[in-house]
Amino acid sequence: RRTLITDAVGVLGGLPHGAVRSFRAAIDAVRAADCALLVVDASDDPAALRRKLSASLSAIEATDGPVVPVLSKVDEVDADGLASAVEAYETVVAELGPRDAPVADALRSPVPVSVRDESGLGDLADAVADALPTATATVEVQNGGDAQAALSWAYDRAVVAGVEYGGETMAVDLAGRPDVVAEAERRLRGAGSPP
Repeated sequence: RRTLITDAVGVLGGLPHGAVRSFRAAIDAVRAADCALLVVDASDDPAALRRKLSASLSAIEATDGPVVPVLSKVDEVDADGLASAVEAYETVVAELGPRDAPVADALRSPVPVSVRDESGLGDLADAVADALPTATATVEVQNGGDAQAALSWAYDRAVVAGVEYGGETMAVDLAGRPDVVAEAERRLRGAGSPP
């Protein structure tokens, strides 16, 4: 399955509320993602970590997909420091709750990682794989202009897993977020009657 990875501009605690709003495009990308990673520095002192997390979660508000919190730079903290970072994360999530930040419902368990010593990277890959939606469908339709337009729409949304052409037909394998797969299937079926 095709994957697009992008680094949205960080939302830092202490920014004036108007400045947080200037990150609207990055925040909108996070909201629409199949899976988002919320990376925070585990070596920050707990108060700074809580402030940054609160600002980020409040700015994001809600997401279409799950959010995997990532506690980075764990190589710079001892076991007590990591426990403090996890506690700061849990405190913010409990204080905000789904009413103040609906994104709280989308949050998964935090994953501690270190790029420097590569610890936790396998766990992070597993967490992302588990968080990604898994809807699939195969649609066979008459090949033509409308079907190609629907196929293009599906490619634009990164849900085309494969296409096989046979004479005047095409079979399209779809994989992705359930609502996007369903819409791609609807568009393809509406574009060309099955053979």
